[in-house]
Amino acid sequence: MKKSILIMLTVALFAACKGNVSESEKDAARMYIGDAIEVANDMIGGKQIDFMTYCDMVEFRNDNVYYYYTVDEDYTTMDNIRNNINVVKEQLEQYFDNNQDAKELSDMLAKLNGKFVYRYTGNESGEQVSFEIKP
Repeated sequence: MKKSILIMLTVALFAACKGNVSESEKDAARMYIGDAIEVANDMIGGKQIDFMTYCDMVEFRNDNVYYYYTVDEDYTTMDNIRNNINVVKEQLEQYFDNNQDAKELSDMLAKLNGKFVYRYTGNESGEQVSFEIKP
């Protein structure tokens, strides 16, 4: 009985300590994310990323990463985007699981208790569809 209580206390203590992130770790995470966002903007900011989607910019603000996209409504509707958010979220989560750079970015964002925010804006309607992914 005493041994099982000791094990449970150890596990609880480990879980509590794991959630604490020092300010220096947070500062390092912010620096890492800032650098990664700069690279992302160089690579995809202002560019067409597929036949119907343009990445306007990627931004790191208030410990969150924002992706801003414009959707060419000649190819799809904003209702279609809205109705397929779960599919997009699933694909992004798989990407974060399978891509080492993306996983590191996600892990750093988790240290800040931040999230990824995706905003799609229709090029003709101006209608916006947004969703979040918490690492």
